[in-house]
Amino acid sequence: MIEDDFVIFASRIADLINDPELSTKLGKFGRELVLKNMTGRKNVKKLENLYQAFIT
Repeated sequence: MIEDDFVIFASRIADLINDPELSTKLGKFGRELVLKNMTGRKNVKKLENLYQAFIT
């Protein structure tokens, strides 16, 4: 099973190498996702919630 996963993964990487338009589209989407969801304020809030869960 795991071997198949590596074959599929390698195939998808080859797809990205051979399709610059798809690579660019996925890169832009990933960047937007990070900028939207990985702000310092959101990370601090998540950490505060984690600490709160430990002390209660």
